[in-house]
Amino acid sequence: MDRHLYTTYVYMDDTDSGGYVYHANYLKFAERARTEMLRSQGIDQRFLQQNKNMFFVVSQCKVDYLLPAHLDDYLQVQTEIYEVTGTRLIVGQKILRDQEEITNLLVTLVLVSDGGRPQRIPDFLKEVFTGTVTN
Repeated sequence: MDRHLYTTYVYMDDTDSGGYVYHANYLKFAERARTEMLRSQGIDQRFLQQNKNMFFVVSQCKVDYLLPAHLDDYLQVQTEIYEVTGTRLIVGQKILRDQEEITNLLVTLVLVSDGGRPQRIPDFLKEVFTGTVTN
C-alpha cells in the first residue's frame, strides 16, 4: 500500500519564562495536525458531528519527549495512519525541528456517537482511510 504522510507546520511562540515549550502544548500541535490530516482527506469533523452524530475522540496517547522545543522554533508535525479497525484509527505522529525528531506520539482515536458510545467506522470513512494506511 502507498505510504501517505501529512505534514503540518507550527511556529513556536508559546513558551514558559525559560523559553521552553510546555509539555502539554505538544498535544495541541498533534491535535491540530490530525485535524488537518482529516481535512485533507475530505473529512469535516463538524459535519460528522452535526449530520452523522459521530466524532473521533482520543482514547489513548503515548508520547515520547526526546528534545525540547524553544521560542521561535519552526516545527513540522508529520502524521501517518497506521491502522484502521472496527471502531479505531491508530495514528503515528512525529514533531520535528530542522528535520530532527523532538517528539513522537502514538494516538488511538475512537469513533463515538453523540452519546459517547463507540461505533463502527462506516464504509464511507473506511474508504477514505484505506488508501492511507501505512504498513
